[in-house]
Amino acid sequence: MASKVQFARYSAIVLFGLFGLQGIWGSLNQMAQCDTLGKSLQTLALFGYGGVGLVIAFRVMMKKPRLYIIEAIWSVCIVLAAGVAPSVWGSAPIITSFMSALAAAVIIAGGLWLLRISRVAP
Repeated sequence: MASKVQFARYSAIVLFGLFGLQGIWGSLNQMAQCDTLGKSLQTLALFGYGGVGLVIAFRVMMKKPRLYIIEAIWSVCIVLAAGVAPSVWGSAPIITSFMSALAAAVIIAGGLWLLRISRVAP
């Protein structure tokens, strides 16, 4: 049982850490190209899930208790960033944005599942 918990913990650290770095790096790179409100909103959401992802990864590393509000903010930021991006950056139809947000929700579910498993006492 302990190995499953450790695997989930390390996987959560990697997942949230990499999402955090990618979100911050991506938002900093596209900030200069934000010429519309939609692009600015998507970039802000990208920066948000990046920063919050790093906070979650750090809290998992330090074995701090879960803060559901932080996880909720991360979830909203990631769905917003993924859902808005196809329409504001590529002029894609709304169905593409919906499918992108749905795919992000699956990733969120996996991340939150890892957090739940990683908190089980060994």
